Amino acid sequence: MDLWRGGLTLRRVAVLATQLPAGSRVWQATGGPRAWTDEYHGLLAVMNRVERLEWRKTEDGSKGKNPPQMQEPPAFVGDVQAKASTADAKAQEFMRRQRAIEARRQVEGRAG
Repeated sequence: MDLWRGGLTLRRVAVLATQLPAGSRVWQATGGPRAWTDEYHGLLAVMNRVERLEWRKTEDGSKGKNPPQMQEPPAFVGDVQAKASTADAKAQEFMRRQRAIEARRQVEGRAG
């Protein structure tokens, strides 16, 4: 490949990658709105309109309750990883506090 032989710079590869069409494997792997093709976005818009029209005919629709939810594009991989990292940090902090509480209870139980 020219990248490894010096015929293609990393910058040029990045520019080429960002110009890939929506729905390409690169965009599917990274997530976000470009993970879906334009055709899929169009079909989804039609499907959402039909669902909304059907919902209006229901009892909930006449009251304006529980509207159908629109499908969101897949989240960016980095956002998912950051959210998981934050959740892991919160879980570890919770476990640390629980161990401290349990240790205090054991000490109080021996003293009492």
